[in-house]
Amino acid sequence: MKSSRQYTTLKSCKDFSYFDNLNEDSERVLVFFSGGYFDGSEINVIEKYLPKDLRILSPSYPGRGGTKPIRSFDSPINIAKILNEWLDSFDFKNKKVVLWGHSLGTAILNELMLLTNIHVEKIILLTPGEFLKNPLINKPLIEVTEYFNKNPKPRNLFKEIIQKVYPFNYSFFKKSDSKSMNEQLEGIAEYKINTKKTFPQNTLIINCSDDILVEPSSLEKIHTIYPNYQEETVKHEHIIEVIGDEVFVGDMVNKYVNPFLNS
Repeated sequence: MKSSRQYTTLKSCKDFSYFDNLNEDSERVLVFFSGGYFDGSEINVIEKYLPKDLRILSPSYPGRGGTKPIRSFDSPINIAKILNEWLDSFDFKNKKVVLWGHSLGTAILNELMLLTNIHVEKIILLTPGEFLKNPLINKPLIEVTEYFNKNPKPRNLFKEIIQKVYPFNYSFFKKSDSKSMNEQLEGIAEYKINTKKTFPQNTLIINCSDDILVEPSSLEKIHTIYPNYQEETVKHEHIIEVIGDEVFVGDMVNKYVNPFLNS
């Protein structure tokens, strides 16, 4: 089955881009929401280790991959609204749908669950939770963005943070202006998990033992909204270099994800 990057036009976002392995006859569908500011290519590594009978979809967020930037890309809540429209464009009737979020993608998934009418069978959350602080200068992300704006040489601070802490973002951010970078970091830093509704789906939670980006106590909120959870911990950082650590990804998928999908 040949994978392909597809494009569609949404009311909320023109030229919306997404990955599709084109396995349209499959009864099982996995939708992967990537972490951070990946361009959607994260799924290219993960796909290699997933069951071959899955249809796999993965969106590129606005401003990533082939999807054009839009002004409302400033919080998981706004991204979820766009992705809800995108998912509604598919016919998932009689399909077994699994949603998988990684890092920022878990926040988007949480918000999407409040909106979608799709029958979701299972959920996978890889490094979920609310962000704690910037490990480079030991300040909350919101304070980092405020300092970034006040600094007489914001580009230098920005470059230092991105290169040392968020290296996977650097190729995109070095092309961005300080205002858009500030808005997007604030949208993530201010995000709080909505606990007003719970979801009964069987849920696999995978945490990282050396994660310095997630607030540990926020996992209690994840447990609250997904009460039927199975939790695993892997020895790794925040998996921010998931694309470059293919051996680890393969082991994680084979040990935890695939047994969960096939259970």
